[in-house]
Amino acid sequence: MSTSVPDETTTSGIPATARPYFAGGLAALSAGAAAIHFAVTFEHFNEYLLYGVFFLVIAWAQMIWAAVAVWRLPRWWLWLGIAGNAAVLAVYLASRTTGLPFGPDKGHTEPFGALDVVSALLELALIAGLRGAAVAPVPGGPAGPPAHRLRGHCQHGRDPRRSDRSDRGGDDAGLGRAGGTDGHGVGDDIDVVGGGAGSAARHG
Repeated sequence: MSTSVPDETTTSGIPATARPYFAGGLAALSAGAAAIHFAVTFEHFNEYLLYGVFFLVIAWAQMIWAAVAVWRLPRWWLWLGIAGNAAVLAVYLASRTTGLPFGPDKGHTEPFGALDVVSALLELALIAGLRGAAVAPVPGGPAGPPAHRLRGHCQHGRDPRRSDRSDRGGDDAGLGRAGGTDGHGVGDDIDVVGGGAGSAARHG
């Protein structure tokens, strides 16, 4: 049974073993806010049709976002979550401070309630976590290629960092010589996920 993990380009500063928990935490925050919005949707439908539609749309959007986040977290999905939840929070704060410019209570403020405060806190925590992941440095700057590209090359038995050096070595450009004299390929020497040291020790 395989476990999906976040995209490495958005979680490079997080240990590989913690990435599924990080994604699960973000998904739980979004799903929690969605559950609250689902719970009050029909109440808002009774109050005003557009209110009900608004709550139904954002509830489904937050639930779908959470489902995708558990499977994959590309950087654009992080920013989409930030923008969407920020918009929801802006509407919420406007309804509590200045009043909405439409609807039956146009221009009138609504009181704060327990459920809406909890939902707002969940969305604030989600935005904070998403922003931290979205601005994380992408692996593979001047020091070398991104980890996922390196892993792809290694799976095909070729290390791009060694191939450049071996090309300059003339007759020594063969992959066996570039990988060492023990007869093992480069794929055995490099493990980007984290087992590289153990692999190297096993092959001597």
